[in-house]
Amino acid sequence: MIVPEEMLLERLQAHLPASRSGTGDDADWDIFTSKRSEELAPELRFGSRVASVMEVKLRESAEKDGCWAESVESGWLFLIATGNGKGSLICTGGEPALLLPGSGLVCEQIETLNGGPRAAQFAAYPRTLAKLHGRGWIACGTAAMSFDPLSGEGTGAAVRQAILAAATVRAVLRGDDADGVLAEFSLRLRLGFLRHLEMCRTFYQVKSNDSFWSRELAMLDDGISWVRKEIGEQPAPRYKLVDFDLVRP
Repeated sequence: MIVPEEMLLERLQAHLPASRSGTGDDADWDIFTSKRSEELAPELRFGSRVASVMEVKLRESAEKDGCWAESVESGWLFLIATGNGKGSLICTGGEPALLLPGSGLVCEQIETLNGGPRAAQFAAYPRTLAKLHGRGWIACGTAAMSFDPLSGEGTGAAVRQAILAAATVRAVLRGDDADGVLAEFSLRLRLGFLRHLEMCRTFYQVKSNDSFWSRELAMLDDGISWVRKEIGEQPAPRYKLVDFDLVRP
């Protein structure tokens, strides 16, 4: 199911209780959920790929609720139908004009490109803050880490991280050991990031003469090594997440 971000936020907002007025300067904790990484901690980047995204008009023969993914010589293509005969095309590794000629699947679903001469671009590689919390602050969502869009798990991960961040702050405020709870938060997020990197690795094990695949695979391996070293010999999670609370099992 494809839901525009603006529509999702509008519907969620209608179910939220009225927030306390003020600037938040008197708050005990700041929870960062979107980009502010350089002000919090250095950002570690495990890739270099850039994605171009544009709207396309689908052919009559294309499935109305279809989704297509395809690797080409120097990158990958992802196309998903968005309704009304339109679709959203993501090209990673080069501009659509460079990648589409090498396509045997995605290009067959497209009648015209509607993104103009140049598509919108964004970074499409995994990245994370070197530190996920500090004195009076905690980071989740895209403020903490970003996932490869090919995985399709970024939104779900962000929701889980937000729930965990709220539960972590709640546990600290009720008197639990702050260092232990924050360590638990970091461990859980790092384990999720490690699983993501390991899954992405399978996507980029493509036999190709183009250096795109080997370069990105090597940077993913760097990320896997860094996370494993960061986790080290830490024990398994010591808390259990029950609804919106972290509790001792």
